[in-house]
Amino acid sequence: MESVFRIILFIMLMGLLMSPGGNRYTPLSRKEKRQLEQLVANHKFQADRLRNHNAHDYTFGNLTGFTFGYTKPRKGDKRQQLGCRDEGDKVSLFPQDVLNEASSYWKNEKGLYLRNISGVVRGDWTGPANDTQKLLHIPMPVSQQNWTWHPHNHSVSITPLPIDPDDDGGDEGEQRINGNITAVDGKVELDFIDAIPSYVNQRILSSYFANHTVPKELEAFADVNVVTCTAQLMGQESDSELHTVVLRGLHFKHSGNVIMTTHSAKFWGYEALAGMLAEIMQTADRSRESTDDAFNTTKEAMMPIIERHLSIIGDTDQAVPVSEMEQEAAASCEYIGVLHVDSVDANQYSGIDLRNIESELQYPVGRPHKRPPRLQMSGVLYSPDCGKKMTVGDAKGLLWNASLMKQNHVVVAVIFLGIINTLLLAFQMQKASTPSLCSRVSIWSIGVMSMMDGFMCMFSLMAILYRTQPQLQFTALAFVSFTYVSLFGLRFMLNITLSQIPEEFARPAAIQTPGGNAQDNTPGGDDTLPVTETQPAATPFIPSDADVSTALYGRFYFCLLAFVIVTTVTYGMTAPRRYVMEYVIVLGMASLWLPQIYRTAYRGTQQAPLAWYFMIGSSFTRLLPLYYVCLVKDDVFRHRIDRILPTLATLWIALQLFVIYAQHKFGPRFILPQHILPPIYDYHPIISQDDIESGSYGALFENAANGSLEDAHTDCSICMNPVELVVQTSDEQNNMDPAKLVARRQYMITPCRHVFHTDCMSNWMIRKLQCPVCRNPLPPM
Repeated sequence: MESVFRIILFIMLMGLLMSPGGNRYTPLSRKEKRQLEQLVANHKFQADRLRNHNAHDYTFGNLTGFTFGYTKPRKGDKRQQLGCRDEGDKVSLFPQDVLNEASSYWKNEKGLYLRNISGVVRGDWTGPANDTQKLLHIPMPVSQQNWTWHPHNHSVSITPLPIDPDDDGGDEGEQRINGNITAVDGKVELDFIDAIPSYVNQRILSSYFANHTVPKELEAFADVNVVTCTAQLMGQESDSELHTVVLRGLHFKHSGNVIMTTHSAKFWGYEALAGMLAEIMQTADRSRESTDDAFNTTKEAMMPIIERHLSIIGDTDQAVPVSEMEQEAAASCEYIGVLHVDSVDANQYSGIDLRNIESELQYPVGRPHKRPPRLQMSGVLYSPDCGKKMTVGDAKGLLWNASLMKQNHVVVAVIFLGIINTLLLAFQMQKASTPSLCSRVSIWSIGVMSMMDGFMCMFSLMAILYRTQPQLQFTALAFVSFTYVSLFGLRFMLNITLSQIPEEFARPAAIQTPGGNAQDNTPGGDDTLPVTETQPAATPFIPSDADVSTALYGRFYFCLLAFVIVTTVTYGMTAPRRYVMEYVIVLGMASLWLPQIYRTAYRGTQQAPLAWYFMIGSSFTRLLPLYYVCLVKDDVFRHRIDRILPTLATLWIALQLFVIYAQHKFGPRFILPQHILPPIYDYHPIISQDDIESGSYGALFENAANGSLEDAHTDCSICMNPVELVVQTSDEQNNMDPAKLVARRQYMITPCRHVFHTDCMSNWMIRKLQCPVCRNPLPPM
């Protein structure tokens, strides 16, 4: 049966491996190729039109996405209206208030600016102040049926759709369109990649670095960098409404200005970027010369991007149909961004300092430099087709390379914490190396800590899989976490499980001895001393080590997988629910010593099973990452500041450690009622004369059967020396000699009625919980 199962499994695996992939390329039909050729031809026509015009005579014409716009308001009428754009360019894509706000961010002041703004900034955004500033939705038709191809001038015209001036576009479908956020304010994260595009001719770059001169093809990049920005837009109260928008544009190095736009089949932002910048600068009353220079610089810098885009979509052998491009474009909002990067404090940095910092961050060789300045910017994001305006105020962050160094430090610190945890567990395993000591440890306490490191290992592997920087440090972290779990954690849990199995067969029903009215003066002792009446029983079935390990490993990895799933689902919840789940998960993980408290009380173990250096050290290393995530501002995990969560976790762990200390000082059951826990077997029972006469101890007191209590002794099976027993006479039923209460601690009687010295049996039970004579399982001591 097993061989048949293996054959079926092999056939299934071969079928999966030999099955074709799900992303096979489907060739374009003749109609789709013709549509694609028309689209590329129109792009080239618009690119040539842009190349041959200046700022003062350039109009958008039939550029896709610019057919409609805001008309100039009439005298005495401040109401915004939409109209159709014509060659006279009397219609603007920007409403007047957005145009004024965008021009206010396009500054021309001199200062010390970062030449590379690759990094991540986070801040808040706000929408229009009131309903009167609500923006209209500019229609951008993308349906291929509205296209009309004009072969004589290589252009495409779009049939205008009728527009209702009273229609603001409505809110229909706002939840389904990416970027059409419904909140009035929220948070924003801007991830910039600022560099000369890699698709610029490598020969040009080689010539630049060889001759140390700027060739004509790169003159446009002397003052600007191509910037790609991934904007994460979310609401203020609930970040479940998350929208991701990718924009591309230019960063002007000497002024800190940034202009960028999206580009799709319904909005050709790359071809229009220079014209939009000219419109913004004219609104800001910039001189004609400066406007022409910015227009020409933008035009020359965007031409390689446009050509690269055409080479991608124009490859008819691997291209995507125009209909799919339009469907993707219709499901997203188009955005235009105008931002200004604040200058660096000249009192702290000089131009040489800034260049050394940027050079070291980009090409690290170990040169000393000052601390990199923070990246700070503000601006406006505007979506014409979705009617959204977002004012971004005082967004702050770190340069990408500086943030990468910060991530390196955090990951390395976690690696050291993992090494410390591994050493602590190794020392604890060495101390609790015998079955008796292992049986006192709670498997759940070790399991919770192993679960944390297992989650860290899986997190590191996912970071490596998705090529998250820094990969080398994440690889080391995955190795350390895997070592903790596989070589130490699971092994220790297996030893604990194997040592606790005999306890299930060594807990017979307990009864009180005839002398049960005697008092036990030991801490945590019972008023009555239970003794067990044992009868010969069949040998219990004890599972093999392989079966136990298989069950243990399966349960652990199942729990680990469930924990990962719950954590992943929690990350995607809305903010209020996620906050509650964070408290539940963190406090649940902080309850790592609670199972040990229960285990100690259940077994009635007086001696602390775990070393204090292990408990305190493990608690401290588990709390340190929580302190960093919740208390450090701008942490790499982007968590909010929360002082309550680490405080509760610290107090909760401290309370558990205090209870463990109290159990060691005052007894394992110092605060619990005796009836709620199972009775503890007493290895030092008080032997009464009635027990001897009734034969409860079998042949142990054959010499005392005739009433001679002085002959009540036997030999220890370990050291073979006599054992003096204490027998309670009938005269001592109510008032036993205290010396005898102390003397009974010198011997131990097992449930199978074998007698040993206390020292001999204690040393034996540290190694094995079995009777040295008959090999029957013994209850814990």
